[in-house]
Amino acid sequence: MKQTIYTGHVRSHYVPKNKLQEAVSDYLDTLDGKAFTKEQYLRKRVEIGVTINELNKRHPRATPVKIDWYVSKQPTGKAIHFIHGIQAIDFCFITGELDK
Repeated sequence: MKQTIYTGHVRSHYVPKNKLQEAVSDYLDTLDGKAFTKEQYLRKRVEIGVTINELNKRHPRATPVKIDWYVSKQPTGKAIHFIHGIQAIDFCFITGELDK
């Protein structure tokens, strides 16, 4: 039986325009290469939103980061879950399968 997993992936980095963007980028870097079950992934999405809101409060002089999610279905059957709204990093979760 195969289980769907979601792997965090940093596609590229950009020069952060302020300390908030840098802090968000640093946080998402900690998720690069880590795999999650579906339940863990759904909790991680909530955690990402909460963490970014906390970072927004720590950096009140910067324009707040407001994220949204976009899912791209690939012809191979994989899905890529992109986070939009962050200028310093291009981050996504890519689905895969784990053999049991």
